[in-house]
Amino acid sequence: MDMYCRKCGEPWDHDGLHEVAAEQEITYERARDSFLSNGCAVFSTRCNGESLGSSEPSVIGEVFSVLAELGDLDGAMAEIEDLRDMGVF
Repeated sequence: MDMYCRKCGEPWDHDGLHEVAAEQEITYERARDSFLSNGCAVFSTRCNGESLGSSEPSVIGEVFSVLAELGDLDGAMAEIEDLRDMGVF
């Protein structure tokens, strides 16, 4: 399932966090927390905040602040997919 950067809205495969953790010799939880805080930077790339419309990153940020930061990354990813399917962004 894709997870979306809270800063620019770029989709990333969730499994990428496991790869980052292995490459950087950190825990999955630390990689996840870094993604939640820093967005795309966890994948050694620059976050491109200009790639989306104005509302998408803010909606993503709100979903992550409510769900993912409470430890429910799967719920956050599913909620964002639902919002995309409903045409919210």
